[in-house]
Amino acid sequence: MIVFSRRTAHSPLTSHPRRGVFFLEYLREIAGVVVLLGMISAGLQKMNPQAKQAATVECSAPVYNLGFAGHDQRFWMHGLHEGVTELDLDSISERRNPLSRTIGPCDVARNGEESITTAIADSLGRLMIFRNEQAMVFHDGRVDRKSFPSVDVSMDGNTVVGMMHEGGFLVWKWNGEQFDEQYVEMPGRHETIRLSDDASQLALSTDHSRIVFWDLHENRIVKTVSTYGPRISQLCWSHDGKLLATADDEGAVKLWESVTGEKVWQTSADDLSCLALCFSPDDSQLITGGFDEIIRVWDIRQGTMVREFTGHTGPVRTLAYHPTQPLIVSGSLDGSVRTWVAN
Repeated sequence: MIVFSRRTAHSPLTSHPRRGVFFLEYLREIAGVVVLLGMISAGLQKMNPQAKQAATVECSAPVYNLGFAGHDQRFWMHGLHEGVTELDLDSISERRNPLSRTIGPCDVARNGEESITTAIADSLGRLMIFRNEQAMVFHDGRVDRKSFPSVDVSMDGNTVVGMMHEGGFLVWKWNGEQFDEQYVEMPGRHETIRLSDDASQLALSTDHSRIVFWDLHENRIVKTVSTYGPRISQLCWSHDGKLLATADDEGAVKLWESVTGEKVWQTSADDLSCLALCFSPDDSQLITGGFDEIIRVWDIRQGTMVREFTGHTGPVRTLAYHPTQPLIVSGSLDGSVRTWVAN
């Protein structure tokens, strides 16, 4: 049996009340620090982009284009020297439906509802249009020396547009059996062409830093806007067709009203070197990515950046926002595709 003496049974805190008070205060301070660190950790976890990353797939080549088309649980991607393939969100590493292996950097657009239309313009000047993976149109720019630096497909997959670098553009409309082709002459050199979701409007960027708004139903120019800045490298329509987002070679991202042509918003940072743009489904946010490897989420109404995502080790080349879920998919020249939880 162990017997404690009276001296050892008493704590130094009880024999020195003042010291006990100080010790209790010390414990309270430690508890407060622990709680504060917990709050900071929780806050950083909410803000930390890595904590919001859902999945990653490593590709064998830089990723240039991706998006959603016809299936909410599946997205498509295109990499350098690779064809267009589809990936499941639940098993992002599994690819399916390889389509048309391309050579060199190119522009790819893919959309549709009941039928999926894919347009590919590669660096050799070839333009190919597929309908449900069946080749429908093939234009060889090596023959007539006319290249297509930019293509786009309407949301329903029934309209395709291709910008000709030397001037003018081509429009293909599905008639139920094939694509009817129409050439629209437009002098000057052009860089990028984008269709509004309802295929009623076109936006074109020129080599003189101008934006051309085109009415596709009436086949006429609605408005031409001079930006008085560097070359415009990226265009993106809001889903309601009321706004057009642009990015230039110096990284400035701007929003323009499609009806008036007025600039309504510009990012506060002009050194983003933006390569990719996309809107959230409700058009309340604009997502940007570029050479600095950071994905930024901008609140359009407030005109402020509300979130950043990091994780890519190369420039962010392409972005897509899930049509019904708070999920962003990004593709990078580092050869990876990443998904991010947006809310």
